[in-house]
Amino acid sequence: MSAGRRCAGRLMERDGRSRACPEIIPAGISYCRVHYGQKRAKYGADHRRRRRDYQGRINHAPIKCASCPTMLTGTDWDLGHDDDGQNYVGPQCRPCNRRDGANKLNQR
Repeated sequence: MSAGRRCAGRLMERDGRSRACPEIIPAGISYCRVHYGQKRAKYGADHRRRRRDYQGRINHAPIKCASCPTMLTGTDWDLGHDDDGQNYVGPQCRPCNRRDGANKLNQR
């Protein structure tokens, strides 16, 4: 049996900074129970339904990225969240979505 690795989740410190989760998990699993539950809630049934709905629209005609002029086609896009992560801004090209996520994490 392999030794495992650290959970991919992040923990928030009181000063607003985040640090890596210290939980060691088995190989082949990305998150500990706590962080898996948080990911599942954020990307649960509602997220999948919205993504499926947007995908149907994108299959019919390209849609503009919610953050830049890029026209989205195919499946190479993300469903973007607003700054608090609770609401959706709509489909985003992956560079915009990943940049927004990195900027939010770096501001902490």
